[in-house]
Amino acid sequence: MFLPENWPSYFSRAKGVEVWDLDENRYIDMSINGVGSCILGVGDPDVDAAVREAITAGTMSTLNSPEEPELADLLCELHPGRRW
Repeated sequence: MFLPENWPSYFSRAKGVEVWDLDENRYIDMSINGVGSCILGVGDPDVDAAVREAITAGTMSTLNSPEEPELADLLCELHPGRRW
């Protein structure tokens, strides 16, 4: 995005705000942390553990998960003027 002559760029791993290229050069992501906002950075242990737990519990169903209304309530609280 910021260096079109070097696009596409590839990474071998990422953790927090750090990212390593395929040659293991380490960089600090000081722009938008990937393709969008990522407040906690990449590979946050608490987020990773929660994702693993959710995957283990099953990720597909015709039923709704209890987190859906919780998320909806949180979004309405964070954006009270927004009409969902």
